Amino acid sequence: MTALGFTRIRSDEEIIAAVAETLRADAIYDAVHVRLTLTRGRKVTSGMDPAPRPRRTDADRAGRAQAPGPRHGRSGRVGTGKRAGSRHPGRRAQNPAMTTSEPRLLADGFTMLESGRWHDNRLWVAHWASAEIVAIDPDGRTERVADAPDGYGWAFDWLPDGRMLTTGPDLTTADGTPYGHLADVAPHGWSEIVISGRGDVYVNGFEFDFSAGVPAPKPGVVAHVAPDGTTRLVAEDLRFANGMVITPDGATLLVAESFARRITAFDIAGDGTLANRRVWAENVGPDGICIDAEGAVWCGSPDIRMMGGGPDAPEGALLRVREGGEITDRLEFDRPVFSCVLGGPHGRTLFALATQWQGFENIDANAARRTGRVIAVDVAVPASGW
Repeated sequence: MTALGFTRIRSDEEIIAAVAETLRADAIYDAVHVRLTLTRGRKVTSGMDPAPRPRRTDADRAGRAQAPGPRHGRSGRVGTGKRAGSRHPGRRAQNPAMTTSEPRLLADGFTMLESGRWHDNRLWVAHWASAEIVAIDPDGRTERVADAPDGYGWAFDWLPDGRMLTTGPDLTTADGTPYGHLADVAPHGWSEIVISGRGDVYVNGFEFDFSAGVPAPKPGVVAHVAPDGTTRLVAEDLRFANGMVITPDGATLLVAESFARRITAFDIAGDGTLANRRVWAENVGPDGICIDAEGAVWCGSPDIRMMGGGPDAPEGALLRVREGGEITDRLEFDRPVFSCVLGGPHGRTLFALATQWQGFENIDANAARRTGRVIAVDVAVPASGW
């Protein structure tokens, strides 16, 4: 490139962001081929109009035909969940810049779902109070794929070599072998987990009895397990540490602090330790979170009924938030959403794991009612790959 006289080549992240912005502005969401040309200035070829076109407004986008509803496969019960029909258990955002379909029910009849992951072309979920991990295909068929800890508060993820790790009283592989040395750094169990592309494992936890609901949890911590097994605390004093994601460039860990209603960011050092703690977004209601290719996070909203939003507040809602707190999109649901994940064949389906809620003190009775469900909605910006 130097020989051609180029002084600055845009980074991959800048190019991806620019292409994504252009596609969104023209309301192009799929079936598009992009070819990029590197020039020293504006290049106009035959058939190209160099005059800028007016950007589409939200009203223009709202007039687009909606995506078709869910396909109807075999009916009945398969595995632990029920096949879903074409009911719409949510409401599309008022500003549909990021969503491209109405929410649709994928599967229901679960005790309580958390820790959604897209893996091997299926949605994998932690089925709390049922001691299992369940995989759900795009048609809503379910399969029990692994045993898991009993009770609540555990999660799972995969190492780069394909081994699955599950949290709970300890961090273990599928055969129950402890991974790392978490018992040496804290006396409590472990909840959420995220694993980087190079095999750095981050788990968080705190002292709290989900079934009792009281006393309030003590400040939480994040522990790091290096690929060689070295284990250490890398963050402390987190208010109900919850879902975690790593940014698309692999440089930042984001942690949901549910009781503080914020997302906190840490720089990831070369040895996996964390530094430069800062507030990434405030006035959100994060639980399980996910991140897209533009670095925006889907998380819960703080104004829902279970968080004191009042009798007219929605039961559940998800927000798409950028660093600094800018909200670009909002979806509302008929029950609280405890986790969300991007997946689907092209990474453009947002799966919301929702369950009716009656408080920590009633968590067992709540699970027995089996109100857990998976709601899917198509979005414009795909998953980041983490």
